[in-house]
Amino acid sequence: MNEKSQPDRPDRPGGAPRKRLRPSGGYRDTASFQTATLIYDATYRFREKFQKLRRC
Repeated sequence: MNEKSQPDRPDRPGGAPRKRLRPSGGYRDTASFQTATLIYDATYRFREKFQKLRRC
């Protein structure tokens, strides 16, 4: 059977079901979103800094 057809199946060891995001959002509080935002911001600043140096 397909995994998606079994919504009550535990996805984690120990039988705990995987947490779903609330309909109101809340994804900005997740560690993965915060990490991705940090990496994006650092990449953007790095690119802006060295792109200006290369133009001169």
